[in-house]
Amino acid sequence: TLEGVRRAQKKAQDLPVREPERGREEALRWLTKAIWAMEAKKVEDPSGKLLASLYGDRAVLHAKTEEWSEAEWDCSESVALDASCTAPKFLREEARAKLAALGADFHPDVEVELSVPGIEKAKTKASGFFAEGNVELAVQWFSKAIWLVDTEQVSGVPSDLRSILHSNRSFAHIKHGNWADAEKDCDAALAFNSGNTKAKYRRALARSNLDKNVEAMEDLRQVLQELPDAQSNKEAMELKQGLEEKLRKTQASPQAVEASAIQNAEEDVYPEIDVERTLSGVEAAKDRGNKLFASGSVEEASRCFAKCIWLLDSGLIPDAGSG
Repeated sequence: TLEGVRRAQKKAQDLPVREPERGREEALRWLTKAIWAMEAKKVEDPSGKLLASLYGDRAVLHAKTEEWSEAEWDCSESVALDASCTAPKFLREEARAKLAALGADFHPDVEVELSVPGIEKAKTKASGFFAEGNVELAVQWFSKAIWLVDTEQVSGVPSDLRSILHSNRSFAHIKHGNWADAEKDCDAALAFNSGNTKAKYRRALARSNLDKNVEAMEDLRQVLQELPDAQSNKEAMELKQGLEEKLRKTQASPQAVEASAIQNAEEDVYPEIDVERTLSGVEAAKDRGNKLFASGSVEEASRCFAKCIWLLDSGLIPDAGSG
């Protein structure tokens, strides 16, 4: 049952604290059994959020013993199931950085020739998978090509090609509703080529779904100016109308927008972590997270950072700027 899985998760969270020497191994067994029960459909969870949190918890245990490949894999599973999970995204980036520093291969099953033509072929192969509807494989191939370039294993790759790789991967994220990842890839695509209109439109779409309506409208206006016949682009015009409606509501009643942001925010992330809902409160929580991380409490630090990110992303911190 779902309650049984939750009890298993709670036991796994408590074991490393109660039994520091062998608690981690026991916790891994409990989490793995719980994950198996859900993956095998022995227990149903339509939202996927509980399974996502199980993968996230197991990733933290792997990270504590520097099993970065396993941590990266579990984080990716968690994010794929629930794109709103911030802690696994944070930990996944750390795991990928560690793997790159160690010279470990990323997606070793995806073989790409270490040359510019090899990167081109990887892009073509990824696009082929995407056209067939295999979005997961497409993401793996785009990601492998991007990783090889980012880690300087392939040099001389033109900025235009790097922009396309990120833009295409963003489209794959959009197909899965991973709006935050899509926005990040679009940011990267535009950093390599500010004239990438597709990346700008995709960022507008991602930002619209992240309720960053002002920024989305600015992107979309630039896209419409660059299109030869903007009025005939049905999708772009529908997005424009939707954004205009959102912005009208925002401008009409700032108080209503603030209330809506609070009402529509997801269920409180880690309610046991108390953070004052001010900029100084978030700063204090960030410092607390840094101290926890420095003392080796990776899981607690990740939760603390995730709570801060959630508060900022949800618009619950007054006067929070983009920096």
